[in-house]
Amino acid sequence: MNKRPEVDAWFADRAHPLEETMQLARELILTADDRVTESIKWKTPTFSFKGDIVSFSPAKKFVSLMFHRGAEISGQHPRLTGDARLVRVMRFEDSAEVREAADELQAVIKAWCADHDDNSPPAEREVALSNSPEEEATDIDLFAGIPVRDYAEAVVWYERLLGAPPAFLPNDTEAVWELAEHRYVFIEVRPEHAGHAMHTVFLGDFDTRISQIAERGLEPAVRETYDNGVRKATFRDPDGNEIGFGGAPV
Repeated sequence: MNKRPEVDAWFADRAHPLEETMQLARELILTADDRVTESIKWKTPTFSFKGDIVSFSPAKKFVSLMFHRGAEISGQHPRLTGDARLVRVMRFEDSAEVREAADELQAVIKAWCADHDDNSPPAEREVALSNSPEEEATDIDLFAGIPVRDYAEAVVWYERLLGAPPAFLPNDTEAVWELAEHRYVFIEVRPEHAGHAMHTVFLGDFDTRISQIAERGLEPAVRETYDNGVRKATFRDPDGNEIGFGGAPV
């Protein structure tokens, strides 16, 4: 098993009440295929083979396993849930649930490894950081955070804005929406920072998207057209966070 000291240290530092649940899932993932490795990425244990397969996202009462490209994993896996374009999630409340799902969890890992069993990583996951051929390509995932005061109110509002429920719920205070491949927006209950986020998403279907949002009962707080013809519609959530959508000139 490819256990790493840095992951052992992560568990030791946190002393999480669901550590036994996560340790069991960790063992099942690593023993499913001996090519799978682990590391700390995004401040949490992440398991990889020619790309990131799954990361832990522990809450107080459950543990989510976020499969970064779960929608692409071949085969039928009923416990993989979610409506996002790529992300899928397995959630466990205790070790008994992990043991019950052990065969399927390992089947998912084996399917990923079989899907990627070649001599080069998937080209679409390589993002060059410069034009220098000597520099190594890397994977980049963008998570744009939005601090909110009231979790339930914010989830409802962002479902109306984005037209879908969250792709996954990492824990009791966060909800994540997948906007596109490797691009996510998430809310987190952080009352002391609520109202200070400013994000803009540029759209290829600006008019259609703004019309769809209006049909769901939300109107922009501000509409602008810049000197170069670029358009922008800015929405404000209940805390005053600003989410802007930009569109090309007509």
